Amino acid sequence: MKKLALGLALTGMFVWQANAIVAYDFTYSDAQGNAANGLLTGTLNIDGSVTVSGGSLTGTAGAFNGVFAYLYPTPGANYGNPASVGSFVVDNILYPNAPLSSTYVNLIDQWGLVFNQGGNIYSIWAGSQAGNDGSQFIPGEYSIQNGFTGQGTFTLTAVPEAGSFAVAGIALLGLVYVGRAYMQKLKLA
Repeated sequence: MKKLALGLALTGMFVWQANAIVAYDFTYSDAQGNAANGLLTGTLNIDGSVTVSGGSLTGTAGAFNGVFAYLYPTPGANYGNPASVGSFVVDNILYPNAPLSSTYVNLIDQWGLVFNQGGNIYSIWAGSQAGNDGSQFIPGEYSIQNGFTGQGTFTLTAVPEAGSFAVAGIALLGLVYVGRAYMQKLKLA
């Protein structure tokens, strides 16, 4: 029983599951005074990227002020296979570990994220040196477009999921149980 409890505790502490649902708060701002924030939810992929399936953008300043838009879903789109949305080509993929990765230098790629508000499309994507075609990424530089373009910053902050707290709680309870059993064993010796 003790070994089972210890096994469950250790498993609970180190479980990493692809296809888990994850959520991120994001912010965007640029030198032109445009600013927005929002929430993105999606599925964690085996390579650490996230396929975003839902979310919203709330404009807080500049040309975005007062905008409230929902993520435009792009089912089946992925890196190398983006979808067309109006005049934009998008994949709605995040790379939350980008600063730690040599493969992805930005949190989103050249196809980026697209939001819709009553037919108005807003896109945020990784900027590039030559014409925002995505061929030469500049680490940490992002662009936004809906009749205006600005080079700005984009941040992601993970939102803890309730299931993560449950797994951590089970792991902690298992460790407490094993610790108490060990202490009782020492008292008997």
